[in-house]
Amino acid sequence: VDTPEAVDAFLEHWRPSLAVFVESELWPNQLFFARQRGVKLALVSARVTEKTVKGWSRFREAAGRLLGLFDLVMPQDAVSAERLGALGARIDGLINLKLAGDPLPHDAKAFRRLSAAVGDRPVILAASTHEGEEAALARWLKDLPALLILAPRHPERSAEIVGALRAGGHAVAVRSAGAEPGAELGDGVYLADTLGEMGLFLRLADVVVMGGSFAPLLGRPVVGGHNPLEPARLSRAMVAGPDDSNWQAVTAALVEAGGLAQVSSSDELRAAVYRLLVEPAVAKSMGASAQRLARDARAQVDRLMEALAPLLPERAS
Repeated sequence: VDTPEAVDAFLEHWRPSLAVFVESELWPNQLFFARQRGVKLALVSARVTEKTVKGWSRFREAAGRLLGLFDLVMPQDAVSAERLGALGARIDGLINLKLAGDPLPHDAKAFRRLSAAVGDRPVILAASTHEGEEAALARWLKDLPALLILAPRHPERSAEIVGALRAGGHAVAVRSAGAEPGAELGDGVYLADTLGEMGLFLRLADVVVMGGSFAPLLGRPVVGGHNPLEPARLSRAMVAGPDDSNWQAVTAALVEAGGLAQVSSSDELRAAVYRLLVEPAVAKSMGASAQRLARDARAQVDRLMEALAPLLPERAS
C-alpha cells in the first residue's frame, strides 16, 4: 500500500490538492510523496494511544519529521493533542468526528409493527451489551414496570445469551427467530439480535442503558463503553455504568449537562432506571439535555470545513 510505485501512481492519477487523514496511521511514502507534489496535508480526529506513543518514541526524530509535514493537525482529545505535541506536531485545535454523526436510521414499517406489539408498556433498551452484561442486567432490572430489550454488540452471541437468560429464569423472545415483544412475553426479555436495527430500538426506548460500561461490576476486563451520542441524538434518557474509558470526555459532558446518569453499582442502576420510568418528565428533560449537547457536537463538521478551507486552492473566477 505504501510502496513508492503505488503511491506515485495514485497521486499521478488523481492529482489531489488536499489529503485529509482521519484517525489514520501515518504512512511515510504517502506523506513524503504528496508533500513533494505540493499536496496540502491534514490530520484530523486523530487518537493517539499510549501504546502508539511508546512505539513512536523509539523513532522520535522520524516521527517529528512526519508530523511536521502536516499543514493542519486536529486531534480528537486533549490527551492525544499532548502526545502529538510532545512528538513535534503543531496542534491547531481539537475535533472528534465520532461525535458528529446523524441519528441512526430505522425502518418506519418495522417501527410501527414493534410499537403495536409493545403497546403502552415503557421500554428499557440495554444497547450494545457485552458478555456477562445481558444476564446481569436482566437480573438487576427484573420486575421493573417495563419491557427490557437487550441489543447485544455482537448478535452472533445470540444462542449463548438465550441460554444464560433462560438459566436465570427469564422468558426470552428472539428477534432473529421472528418473535415480537407482545403481551404474551409477560415480564420476559426481548433479544434484539440483529444487525443494523439499533436506530429502531433506540426509538422504541424510554430509557437507554449503555452496554459495555458494566464490566467493573462483573469482575470482567473493561470494554470502554460505547458512543452515548447515538441515544442522545434521538433525545433518549441514558444510564451508564462506571466504565467510560473510551468516552470519558463525552460522558462527563453529558453528566454535567444533565443528559446522562452514571452509576457505580447495581442498586444505583436500578434506582436510576426506576426513577426515569415513573417520572417521565424527568426522562424527557434528560433526553432533551442530551440532544442539545449532541447538536453542539454535530457542529464540529462545520468547524472542520472552516479549518480545511484555507488549504484548498482558490477557484478561478
